[in-house]
Amino acid sequence: MTLTQTPTGRAAVNRLLSLFFATVAAFGLVGCQPNPIPPVETPRVAFERPPPAPDFTESTPDPVRTTRITPGPGGRVAPMPRAPAQAAIPGGPSGAPIAASFDQMPLPAFINTVFGELLKVNYQMDPSVASRQDVVTLRTGGARTPQELLAVATEVLSSYGLQVMRTDNIYRIVPSDVMMQQIPDVIRSRALPDVPVDLRPIFQYFQLQEAKVADVVSAIANIVGSKVKLQPIPQTNAVIIFGLPQDMQTVSRMIATLDRASFGNNLSIRIDPVYWNAQPLAQRLLEIMRAQGYNASIGGQQSDTPISIIPVAQVNSVLVFAPTQQVLDFISAWAQQLDQPSGSEDNQRVFLYFVRNTKAGGIADVVSAAIEGSQSGSRQGSANSQAQQSSSSPSLAGGSAATPGSSGLGQSATTSTSGTGSSTPGARSAGRLVVDEVRNALVFSGSAAEWARYRPLIEQLDVPTREALIEVTVLEVALTDNTSLGIQGLFSGSVDGHPFTIGSLVTGANGAVTDPGQSANGLNIRVFNSAGVLRGALTALATNNRVNVVSNPRLLARSGAEAKILIGDDVPTVTSQGQSTVGSSTVLQSVQYRQTGVVLTVKPIIHAGQRVDLEVSQEVSDVNTTAQVAGISSPTISSRKVTTQLALLDGATVILGGMIKENRTIGDEGIPVLKDIPIIGQAFRSNKDNRTRTELIVLITPYIITGPDDIKAITNAYTEHLQQFSRDNDINMPLLPRYYSKP
Repeated sequence: MTLTQTPTGRAAVNRLLSLFFATVAAFGLVGCQPNPIPPVETPRVAFERPPPAPDFTESTPDPVRTTRITPGPGGRVAPMPRAPAQAAIPGGPSGAPIAASFDQMPLPAFINTVFGELLKVNYQMDPSVASRQDVVTLRTGGARTPQELLAVATEVLSSYGLQVMRTDNIYRIVPSDVMMQQIPDVIRSRALPDVPVDLRPIFQYFQLQEAKVADVVSAIANIVGSKVKLQPIPQTNAVIIFGLPQDMQTVSRMIATLDRASFGNNLSIRIDPVYWNAQPLAQRLLEIMRAQGYNASIGGQQSDTPISIIPVAQVNSVLVFAPTQQVLDFISAWAQQLDQPSGSEDNQRVFLYFVRNTKAGGIADVVSAAIEGSQSGSRQGSANSQAQQSSSSPSLAGGSAATPGSSGLGQSATTSTSGTGSSTPGARSAGRLVVDEVRNALVFSGSAAEWARYRPLIEQLDVPTREALIEVTVLEVALTDNTSLGIQGLFSGSVDGHPFTIGSLVTGANGAVTDPGQSANGLNIRVFNSAGVLRGALTALATNNRVNVVSNPRLLARSGAEAKILIGDDVPTVTSQGQSTVGSSTVLQSVQYRQTGVVLTVKPIIHAGQRVDLEVSQEVSDVNTTAQVAGISSPTISSRKVTTQLALLDGATVILGGMIKENRTIGDEGIPVLKDIPIIGQAFRSNKDNRTRTELIVLITPYIITGPDDIKAITNAYTEHLQQFSRDNDINMPLLPRYYSKP
């Protein structure tokens, strides 16, 4: 049996006792004590604050092993509906303040005096009221305005079962039961009914949002009695209210006050234990709270307690709802004291850990290597590695909850076991770690002391895998050395009055060269005629250093994972060809597809010192002419490829180059026939010797992504780039964000 004593009840008892003792002391000392009686100090209310948790002498645990207490969302502290002030009847009486006093006056005479003589208004009294013999005693306690006197008189008459209603300019005083017999007005709303005061009662449909309609109706019916009728509708969780307007105001406020969730205004916290499971910890906290005199319950067992403790086995957490922060602090202190590893090494238990930021299999490999000890130097943990072996472990998958902190898994799942204990008979086991791949969780079987040693390592490994943005720029630099030596002649004339020009120089209307400086980039040898007009030019021009950006890919890759991008085509190549000797002479060919274009493969490994190790493979290939090799026709692919491993700091750039390809073209051009005449043909032609050397240069820059803000900044930068590109080229891009509008 649980005896509950709330602080509110104790406070009321203490106040009554204080008042009683003060009264007795006052009467006993009147006339005997010349000095004033000192005020009696009110006794302090017991359990004003929850008693502090016991002060254990244990040292403060390591931060990674501390029970995590997370404040929950605050309760909805909605303001209570306030009763409106007594509203004045529109068009009511006015005038100077009135002081009135009535002593044992008959009810009809009271009505005539107030409404006829004092307020001087038109009124009508129901015949059943005129014959009543009730008497009224009233003192206003000072001068009151006519509106206030009318409100006081209305309240007095309501205690006699009479209602004062105003119709036009006449006040009617009628019994309340007579008004209830009329057809009511219908209101369907949650708002308080604010309708003009008339002779009709109100029929209101009130929809509840949080509380149960049966609980609200039963609570209000015991208070209002028969003055207001309430009809619950459980199907829609609504209530129909029938009564007079002034009564409906009060009932509507009462319903709005009671229509709240049980814990709607409570505070809450979330407790994430380290060495306990949720269910046994919640049960132990409940026992402590009840031993301290608190009215608490486990969630789902009792709904009328102010403190509720709810264990959530799926995430191994305990939710606590309480009306004050002091109670939550008291429960938090006890939870941290209880959540400690057991001192017994032989007490084998099962612990469950849900991995939040990476794969459980990768953490299991590292922790298992630490458990095994001897193999720790030869095993490597990877975020993408899989568990070594699969097994079904009934003792772990359906672990018993006989001891606090034991596993509560109740369904089978695909698991992988990592870590083995000592093989010596009778030796203490070093613990075993099981991977639950379905839930991405780790199940550890061992003592609490062992779990206390390994859990910090698991928490440090349970971090998101770092990422890096790799920016690669592939440049093709043309190192050309083109020379052109000869005479570019200009011949002009007219045929039938139509002018014509032969040559490549710019001429004016009279056929003269108007801009001889157009070839000023190289060597210009100018030839003038007797009139001083340029008619021809001997040029020798060399051009070099022309840059072509082949590609500029950017890849976002995780540490330890390989990312690849291909910009090009898959070209089919015939690798073998034969002819069938059975049946028809069918030609058999083996075709293999070769990727061409720009192929980039990167694999970053991010270190703690903001250093990135890169494995880079860059290939640029083109399809040339088709060649015959051993009777097989396949395309010729020109490829330039670089593969390397680098170590760079965050934001540093490295340049890879030196892959040069050289092409040479020799030819001439000039006047037909004349340019081919020996010796003198040199004057009518221009010889060209073009030598083109192309160098492939690769620039690589890694950027370490430190969090979601970096990813957002990168996305915004590229979005702005696309917006600017679309604005400059007048392109409608529907994939842009909605806030973009083309100017």
